[in-house]
Amino acid sequence: MNLKLSLFVLFFAADLALFIGCEGRQGVAAPETTAGSMKGKVFLAQENTPFVQDRSGVIADANGMQGISTIDGSWEISDIKTGIYHLTFSKQGYCTAEINNYIFAGNGIANIPPITLVQKPSFQIASIEAFSNETEYSGDIEQLYHRIRHNFQ
Repeated sequence: MNLKLSLFVLFFAADLALFIGCEGRQGVAAPETTAGSMKGKVFLAQENTPFVQDRSGVIADANGMQGISTIDGSWEISDIKTGIYHLTFSKQGYCTAEINNYIFAGNGIANIPPITLVQKPSFQIASIEAFSNETEYSGDIEQLYHRIRHNFQ
């Protein structure tokens, strides 16, 4: 009988300690969400030029929080909370680069790997020539569209 009573008291005390620990009264406190910074460098590449010297004006965006690159391509976003981020890097005239699901632990500085933005190609279509078995056509795109549409109705 004493053994049963001793086991009951032991299990009751263990359950009580676990309950109090889960309530946070005697357990370890959960870590606070801490802020930090993300920083890195961007490079700009243009046709026939390996890299552009002035790399300013690139917008680095982390879920709506932004930083702008300086002339040497350095950028930083401060006061970022712990979390998962979608990073985008953009500048007018250049293709956008993205980093998806970047996990930021906070409480420090995250060094993001270098990003290269490539200049968007610039060209203009002056005319289109289309050939079929029956006719040959060269001219205005709008007229060509209507002619093709008419032939396939």
